[in-house]
Amino acid sequence: MKISKIAVLFAMVAIAAIACFVDFGAAMSIAWAPVAYERNMFKAVKDWAAKQGINVTPEPSFLRIEKTLVNGQGTYDFNLKVESGMIATERKLDRNDVFCATHLGVYLAKQNTTEIGKEVLQTYPNSQVFTSASAYDLTDLQAIYNGYMWIKTEQTVNAEAIPMLKFLHIPETQKSAAGNYSQFKTEEHAFYMGNVLFFKGWSSIEIKIQFPTWSGITLQTGESGYSTKLVLVPYGYLLKSAIKSA
Repeated sequence: MKISKIAVLFAMVAIAAIACFVDFGAAMSIAWAPVAYERNMFKAVKDWAAKQGINVTPEPSFLRIEKTLVNGQGTYDFNLKVESGMIATERKLDRNDVFCATHLGVYLAKQNTTEIGKEVLQTYPNSQVFTSASAYDLTDLQAIYNGYMWIKTEQTVNAEAIPMLKFLHIPETQKSAAGNYSQFKTEEHAFYMGNVLFFKGWSSIEIKIQFPTWSGITLQTGESGYSTKLVLVPYGYLLKSAIKSA
Protein backbone atom coordinates (compact mmCIF):
# COMPACT_ATOMS: atom_id res chain seq x y z
CA MET A 1 0.00 0.00 0.00
CA LYS A 2 1.40 3.36 -1.00
CA ILE A 3 1.58 5.96 1.78
CA SER A 4 1.24 9.58 0.73
CA LYS A 5 3.55 12.34 1.92
CA ILE A 6 0.57 14.03 3.60
CA ALA A 7 -0.18 10.90 5.64
CA VAL A 8 3.45 10.70 6.75
CA LEU A 9 3.37 14.36 7.73
CA PHE A 10 0.20 13.88 9.79
CA ALA A 11 1.78 10.86 11.49
CA MET A 12 4.87 12.87 12.41
CA VAL A 13 2.74 15.68 13.84
CA ALA A 14 0.71 13.19 15.88
CA ILE A 15 3.86 11.58 17.31
CA ALA A 16 5.28 14.98 18.22
CA ALA A 17 2.01 15.92 19.93
CA ILE A 18 2.04 12.70 21.97
CA ALA A 19 5.68 13.29 22.97
CA CYS A 20 4.84 16.83 24.11
CA PHE A 21 1.89 15.56 26.12
CA VAL A 22 4.04 12.92 27.83
CA ASP A 23 6.72 15.50 28.67
CA PHE A 24 4.06 17.88 29.98
CA GLY A 25 2.57 15.12 32.11
CA ALA A 26 5.98 14.25 33.53
CA ALA A 27 6.62 17.90 34.30
CA MET A 28 3.25 18.17 36.05
CA SER A 29 4.05 15.07 38.13
CA ILE A 30 7.37 16.55 39.22
CA ALA A 31 5.82 19.94 39.97
CA TRP A 32 3.04 18.42 42.07
CA ALA A 33 5.20 15.87 43.87
CA PRO A 34 5.61 17.96 47.09
CA VAL A 35 1.84 18.55 47.21
CA ALA A 36 1.12 14.86 46.81
CA TYR A 37 3.71 14.05 49.46
CA GLU A 38 2.14 16.44 51.97
CA ARG A 39 -1.32 15.04 51.24
CA ASN A 40 -0.11 11.49 51.78
CA MET A 41 1.66 12.41 55.00
CA PHE A 42 -1.46 14.17 56.32
CA LYS A 43 -3.50 11.05 55.58
CA ALA A 44 -0.88 8.83 57.24
CA VAL A 45 -0.99 10.99 60.39
CA LYS A 46 -4.79 11.04 60.45
CA ASP A 47 -5.01 7.25 59.96
CA TRP A 48 -2.42 6.62 62.68
CA ALA A 49 -4.28 8.89 65.11
CA ALA A 50 -7.56 7.07 64.42
CA LYS A 51 -5.94 3.70 65.16
CA GLN A 52 -4.63 5.09 68.46
CA GLY A 53 -8.11 6.32 69.38
CA ILE A 54 -6.97 9.96 69.08
CA ASN A 55 -9.83 12.15 67.86
CA VAL A 56 -7.76 15.21 66.95
CA THR A 57 -7.40 16.92 63.58
CA PRO A 58 -3.71 17.22 62.62
CA GLU A 59 -2.54 20.81 62.25
CA PRO A 60 0.57 21.93 60.32
CA SER A 61 3.30 22.80 62.80
CA PHE A 62 6.99 22.64 63.69
CA LEU A 63 9.38 22.33 66.60
CA ARG A 64 12.64 24.20 67.13
CA ILE A 65 15.41 23.08 69.44
CA GLU A 66 18.73 24.91 69.76
CA LYS A 67 22.07 23.74 71.09
CA THR A 68 25.03 26.00 71.73
CA LEU A 69 28.12 24.73 69.95
CA VAL A 70 31.14 24.12 72.19
CA ASN A 71 34.73 24.11 70.98
CA GLY A 72 36.04 20.56 70.97
CA GLN A 73 32.63 18.93 71.49
CA GLY A 74 31.18 16.73 68.75
CA THR A 75 28.10 15.17 70.40
CA TYR A 76 24.85 17.06 71.04
CA ASP A 77 21.60 15.73 72.53
CA PHE A 78 18.37 17.50 71.57
CA ASN A 79 15.53 17.54 74.09
CA LEU A 80 12.25 17.98 72.20
CA LYS A 81 10.11 18.41 75.31
CA VAL A 82 9.11 21.63 77.06
CA GLU A 83 11.62 22.49 79.80
CA SER A 84 12.80 25.42 81.88
CA GLY A 85 15.36 27.78 80.39
CA MET A 86 13.90 27.80 76.87
CA ILE A 87 14.62 30.89 74.79
CA ALA A 88 12.21 32.90 72.63
CA THR A 89 13.01 31.16 69.34
CA GLU A 90 12.56 27.63 70.68
CA ARG A 91 9.33 25.68 70.32
CA LYS A 92 9.11 22.37 72.14
CA LEU A 93 6.65 19.54 72.67
CA ASP A 94 4.08 19.62 75.47
CA ARG A 95 3.74 16.34 77.38
CA ASN A 96 0.07 16.06 76.32
CA ASP A 97 0.75 16.42 72.59
CA VAL A 98 2.08 14.32 69.74
CA PHE A 99 4.28 15.82 67.06
CA CYS A 100 4.27 13.93 63.77
CA ALA A 101 7.49 14.78 61.93
CA THR A 102 7.45 14.37 58.16
CA HIS A 103 10.79 16.05 57.46
CA LEU A 104 13.72 17.57 59.30
CA GLY A 105 15.91 20.63 59.00
CA VAL A 106 19.25 21.26 60.71
CA TYR A 107 20.78 24.74 60.55
CA LEU A 108 23.62 26.89 61.81
CA ALA A 109 22.94 30.29 63.37
CA LYS A 110 24.99 33.10 64.85
CA GLN A 111 22.64 34.51 67.46
CA ASN A 112 22.77 37.95 69.05
CA THR A 113 22.27 37.07 72.72
CA THR A 114 20.54 40.37 73.49
CA GLU A 115 18.33 40.42 70.36
CA ILE A 116 17.26 36.81 70.01
CA GLY A 117 15.05 36.24 66.99
CA LYS A 118 16.79 38.38 64.36
CA GLU A 119 19.30 35.69 63.40
CA VAL A 120 19.01 34.07 59.95
CA LEU A 121 19.16 30.28 59.83
CA GLN A 122 22.04 29.10 57.64
CA THR A 123 22.08 25.92 55.57
CA TYR A 124 25.88 26.04 55.18
CA PRO A 125 28.89 27.71 56.90
CA ASN A 126 28.24 31.13 55.39
CA SER A 127 31.53 33.06 55.26
CA GLN A 128 29.63 36.37 55.44
CA VAL A 129 28.15 35.32 58.81
CA PHE A 130 30.79 33.07 60.35
CA THR A 131 33.75 35.33 59.63
CA SER A 132 37.41 34.88 60.47
CA ALA A 133 37.17 38.15 62.41
CA SER A 134 34.87 36.28 64.82
CA ALA A 135 37.59 33.66 65.47
CA TYR A 136 36.00 31.01 63.27
CA ASP A 137 37.76 28.53 61.07
CA LEU A 138 35.09 27.76 58.46
CA THR A 139 36.71 24.44 57.61
CA ASP A 140 36.11 23.41 61.24
CA LEU A 141 32.36 24.05 60.94
CA GLN A 142 32.32 21.72 57.94
CA ALA A 143 33.00 18.82 60.32
CA ILE A 144 29.34 18.96 61.35
CA TYR A 145 28.33 17.74 57.89
CA ASN A 146 30.59 14.69 58.14
CA GLY A 147 28.60 13.43 61.12
CA TYR A 148 25.23 11.76 61.57
CA MET A 149 21.90 12.02 63.38
CA TRP A 150 20.56 9.21 65.60
CA ILE A 151 16.88 8.99 66.63
CA LYS A 152 15.18 6.72 69.15
CA THR A 153 11.57 6.80 70.38
CA GLU A 154 10.66 4.62 73.35
CA GLN A 155 12.48 1.31 72.68
CA THR A 156 12.75 1.72 68.91
CA VAL A 157 15.78 3.10 67.06
CA ASN A 158 14.06 4.94 64.22
CA ALA A 159 17.23 6.13 62.52
CA GLU A 160 20.66 4.65 63.13
CA ALA A 161 22.61 7.19 61.09
CA ILE A 162 21.02 9.94 59.00
CA PRO A 163 24.00 11.57 57.24
CA MET A 164 24.41 15.22 58.16
CA LEU A 165 25.27 15.89 54.52
CA LYS A 166 21.50 15.66 53.92
CA PHE A 167 21.23 19.04 55.67
CA LEU A 168 24.02 20.83 53.79
CA HIS A 169 22.53 23.09 51.14
CA ILE A 170 24.70 25.68 49.40
CA PRO A 171 22.29 27.81 47.34
CA GLU A 172 22.99 29.15 43.90
CA THR A 173 22.54 32.71 45.16
CA GLN A 174 24.58 33.30 48.32
CA LYS A 175 24.92 36.14 50.80
CA SER A 176 27.45 38.69 49.58
CA ALA A 177 26.71 41.75 51.74
CA ALA A 178 24.92 42.79 54.92
CA GLY A 179 21.49 43.18 53.31
CA ASN A 180 21.83 40.57 50.57
CA TYR A 181 20.79 37.19 51.97
CA SER A 182 21.25 33.68 50.62
CA GLN A 183 18.47 32.03 48.63
CA PHE A 184 16.30 30.05 51.03
CA LYS A 185 13.47 27.60 50.31
CA THR A 186 12.20 25.11 52.88
CA GLU A 187 11.44 22.42 50.28
CA GLU A 188 15.04 22.53 49.06
CA HIS A 189 16.91 22.22 52.35
CA ALA A 190 14.59 20.05 54.48
CA PHE A 191 15.20 16.30 54.55
CA TYR A 192 12.06 14.37 53.55
CA MET A 193 12.22 11.06 55.38
CA GLY A 194 9.58 9.22 53.35
CA ASN A 195 7.72 8.25 56.51
CA VAL A 196 6.39 9.83 59.69
CA LEU A 197 8.10 9.89 63.09
CA PHE A 198 5.63 10.11 65.96
CA PHE A 199 7.06 12.00 68.93
CA LYS A 200 4.79 11.48 71.95
CA GLY A 201 5.16 14.08 74.66
CA TRP A 202 4.56 11.48 77.39
CA SER A 203 7.13 8.96 76.07
CA SER A 204 10.92 8.90 75.75
CA ILE A 205 12.47 10.68 72.76
CA GLU A 206 16.20 10.73 72.05
CA ILE A 207 17.84 12.66 69.21
CA LYS A 208 21.60 12.95 68.94
CA ILE A 209 23.90 14.61 66.43
CA GLN A 210 27.49 13.45 66.42
CA PHE A 211 30.42 14.51 64.25
CA PRO A 212 34.22 14.14 64.31
CA THR A 213 36.36 16.51 66.37
CA TRP A 214 40.04 17.02 67.08
CA SER A 215 42.23 19.07 69.37
CA GLY A 216 41.77 22.75 68.63
CA ILE A 217 38.54 22.52 66.61
CA THR A 218 36.77 25.93 66.69
CA LEU A 219 32.98 25.84 66.60
CA GLN A 220 32.02 28.81 68.78
CA THR A 221 32.42 32.47 67.84
CA GLY A 222 34.77 34.62 69.84
CA GLU A 223 32.67 37.69 69.06
CA SER A 224 31.28 39.32 72.20
CA GLY A 225 27.48 39.20 72.51
CA TYR A 226 27.02 36.38 70.00
CA SER A 227 26.57 32.62 70.25
CA THR A 228 26.83 29.96 67.55
CA LYS A 229 23.92 27.53 67.54
CA LEU A 230 23.10 24.18 65.97
CA VAL A 231 19.35 24.34 65.32
CA LEU A 232 17.08 21.33 64.79
CA VAL A 233 13.68 22.04 63.20
CA PRO A 234 11.29 19.10 62.71
CA TYR A 235 8.42 19.97 60.34
CA GLY A 236 5.08 18.16 60.23
CA TYR A 237 1.79 17.97 62.09
CA LEU A 238 0.74 18.52 65.70
CA LEU A 239 -1.92 16.49 67.50
CA LYS A 240 -2.89 18.87 70.29
CA SER A 241 -3.94 17.34 73.64
CA ALA A 242 -3.72 13.89 72.08
CA ILE A 243 -3.17 12.17 75.43
CA LYS A 244 -6.57 13.42 76.67
CA SER A 245 -8.28 12.33 73.46
CA ALA A 246 -6.81 8.80 73.39
